[in-house]
Amino acid sequence: MRKLIYLSALILTFTLFSCETDVDVNGEWEDITIVYGLLNPKDSVQSIRVQRAYLGDGDVLQMAAISDSIYYNDSLNVVLQKWVGNQQVGADIPLTPVYVNKEDGDFATEGHYVYQTSSTNPVELDVDTDGVEYKLVINNIDKDKEIKSSTGIVKDFVITGPFSPMINFNSTSKLEITWDTPENGKVYLPVIRFNYHEDGEPKYIDWFLNSKTSSTTNGGAELNVKTERSNFYSFLAENIEPSETKVRLVDSLALDFYVYAGAEEYHLYQQINGPSNSVVQEKPEFTNIENGIGIFSSRNYAKMSRAINPATLDEIVFGDITCGLHFGKIEVLGTNEIDTVFCNN
Repeated sequence: MRKLIYLSALILTFTLFSCETDVDVNGEWEDITIVYGLLNPKDSVQSIRVQRAYLGDGDVLQMAAISDSIYYNDSLNVVLQKWVGNQQVGADIPLTPVYVNKEDGDFATEGHYVYQTSSTNPVELDVDTDGVEYKLVINNIDKDKEIKSSTGIVKDFVITGPFSPMINFNSTSKLEITWDTPENGKVYLPVIRFNYHEDGEPKYIDWFLNSKTSSTTNGGAELNVKTERSNFYSFLAENIEPSETKVRLVDSLALDFYVYAGAEEYHLYQQINGPSNSVVQEKPEFTNIENGIGIFSSRNYAKMSRAINPATLDEIVFGDITCGLHFGKIEVLGTNEIDTVFCNN
């Protein structure tokens, strides 16, 4: 949204210096619908963000603070439709506006809605039928305009490695995560989640690894990513605050391996809107929204849980890199009493 406003400002500046001064640079007002939505079959509620771009006389930041400048309020009818081939299957799936809390900033917080499917009657996206796609249809009642898009669904898939039920981060070999690609998947982000408790409260931190792309979206290929195991301890030290008093304990299933998959449209959107390494900073505009701009696509994820081995736990508790994090190790004493020992005991 902010990018569109600034781009409009640049266009206006160019026009001012290349045209006669009596030209109305804003021209006739045009309603431009902005759509962002990623369907996820793992979610019980699907969410679509629908807003509008604006251009007018005056301070653009002042206009951004006015709800009507960027939100449609009650003038939209938003539905999802399931299609197989050229045939719609079942009735329209309505999405209703739901208020979402928004942090204060330049843009209006009043009327900050997203459009969601019913939370009391969850929609189960079809990941089994070949050739199924979901269409998004937005009717702007006030403007008598229809905004449309469609996407296939990233099918379910599984993580196939690491194979060992206990992970040893002291090994000199690289840790390898492998997975079988699903149909409609194109770009993948592997994440290692470390689970622990802090003063009795559950906590976690996420270690993001390098993303990967598949050559096709047909599914059935194997992809992998490797990382140095020793980097795990530095990751903990850099992302957990040191403490001398907090009691931290590693969970029995300390690691969750996630692989997040995005469809091809999402991959294209990432490529075009990501940082540019070229001296030419202007990029083409990507959209797959008919009569609007933005992205409508899908994503999915797979998960595998693993424990850490005793040597890794000892390194977390007593190792030089992570000693200051005050993780404890539970030990059973000879009297069958339980004690928690720490690095600085």
